[in-house]
Amino acid sequence: MSQAERIARIHFLLKSTGIVTLAQLKADFEVSRATVMRDIELMRDRLGAPIEYDAELNAYKYAESADGALHYRPERFDLPGVWLDSKEAYALLTVLNLIEKIDPGGWMPYVSPLRRVLKQALYEESFNMKGFHRKIGVELPNLHQRKSGVTAKMMRALVNEFEAILVWQGDDEVLNSASCSLQRFVLTSNGWVVEFVVGEDQVRLRVPLMRFSDCTLTNRSARLLSRSTNDTWSDLDALKNIQMRG
Repeated sequence: MSQAERIARIHFLLKSTGIVTLAQLKADFEVSRATVMRDIELMRDRLGAPIEYDAELNAYKYAESADGALHYRPERFDLPGVWLDSKEAYALLTVLNLIEKIDPGGWMPYVSPLRRVLKQALYEESFNMKGFHRKIGVELPNLHQRKSGVTAKMMRALVNEFEAILVWQGDDEVLNSASCSLQRFVLTSNGWVVEFVVGEDQVRLRVPLMRFSDCTLTNRSARLLSRSTNDTWSDLDALKNIQMRG
């Protein structure tokens, strides 16, 4: 169980039962006392949760205001660094479910941890999801590679920005093999295609995903074209602009 999942669970228990004991959390999470204390301290010091220790009860609880009302927001739950209400969490979960439907293979390890947290939180909020994920379908050709392991390796090379030795079938049905720098996956009306560059001259190729038969990862840094380069400062500026628009 991740720290985010533990925090969501602690918040749920405090809302529903009013108190939690250290022994209860240790047993539920199967972790050490130190781990539980770090979770509680993070909630209190970083997330602003009004958690206090009651010596008489030998338990933790949310502090009460002067009028006896608890300080937590009952219609919301917290993920580390993010506040989401149930509708916002469901919207995000719906997007992740759609990603799963078009996943060529290898994406889900990057999004599954968040999806588990969202499902748990919605369950604890008794949110009616109405089976929406079963009411939306995607029917496009060549969405899934026959060799999912190959696609997973290609995805790791793309995300981690390393070169990979790819083997694929050309238009002339001849097998090609080269050390390549993956640039991006593109979903088209005919299915997934992969854009990559080959060699020192950075010859750019665009090949349907279904034609790849092997991928060997290397520890060499990929040669990325300008639009594929990771620009941390541009990403932060984009997030800042979104926040300012509110």
